[in-house]
Amino acid sequence: MGEGGSVAEVKDGSVARNASSSYLFRLVYGLIVLLLTPYLFRRLGVAGFGTYSVIFAIATVFDGLQSSYSTGVAKIVAELRGGGRRRELLEAHTTAT
Repeated sequence: MGEGGSVAEVKDGSVARNASSSYLFRLVYGLIVLLLTPYLFRRLGVAGFGTYSVIFAIATVFDGLQSSYSTGVAKIVAELRGGGRRRELLEAHTTAT
């Protein structure tokens, strides 16, 4: 936090910045997919593109699961550390790894 800045001011600025960067990432990702799809379809053919699409879909599902799991572990660790619950933190760490 800067001099004289309140927690609310810092959070408001960081939330807007994080939201903007998230939307920018989604826009860039969408453009890349939009440009790459016709190229891959022509290059791989119908069967190859179908295989690529299935593998990509499976990878996307597992990426989402991993991301959700990581977020959940981070939340639990933050709660336990904030509450000074060291024993439960060690149990959570053992379970998560």
